[in-house]
Amino acid sequence: MSVLFTALRRGAVEASSASSSSRLFSSSAVVGESARKVAAKRKKQKVLEGRREAAAHAEATRADLILGSPLNLGPSALYEGSRLQKVVLKPEDVWYTPPPDYASGQEPENYLYGLSPADRELLFGALPHATAELAYDPERPAKSAAQAAEQHQQTQTLQRILDLRNASRAGIDAVNRQRIIEEFGRKTESGGVDSGSSEVQAALITHKIRNL
Repeated sequence: MSVLFTALRRGAVEASSASSSSRLFSSSAVVGESARKVAAKRKKQKVLEGRREAAAHAEATRADLILGSPLNLGPSALYEGSRLQKVVLKPEDVWYTPPPDYASGQEPENYLYGLSPADRELLFGALPHATAELAYDPERPAKSAAQAAEQHQQTQTLQRILDLRNASRAGIDAVNRQRIIEEFGRKTESGGVDSGSSEVQAALITHKIRNL
């Protein structure tokens, strides 16, 4: 009887010990899970705070697509030093620009509207060169030299005529519109410029308003 009592008591003690161990393990698992949740929550909060700070910084430094200036600096700062201001030519600046030194090979800084770089290369480069080559006579070098000088003079005269300094305010504004299209227009697959894009239209409207 004593032996049976001792065995029962020992079993009860072992069962109690096992139950305590189970509860301890369960409590440790709960604590560990809670710690992971807390760490994950803190990490998420940190990420969200970082995103909010980045968004606030982006908004504070966001630039106008056309003027290229931060939007939070006020209207007066938007145009001064902007992309649009840099690309637009002022009539007074054009008219009073010193003429180029044609004798040293200088060309006008700007030409009349409609004269593309390819046109200038043809008129002032390829065409005079071809004309001089055709007119050259090895048996009469003096005459050929005179003809070459005359051709050079004709080129200079044409450059003077096509110089934007001779344009009216409307002529300069036409050049400005083309410069705006080239600056803000998106390049197309064919190599041209999309003059109908929203950026171009916004820039043209802004320029028009500035001229009122």
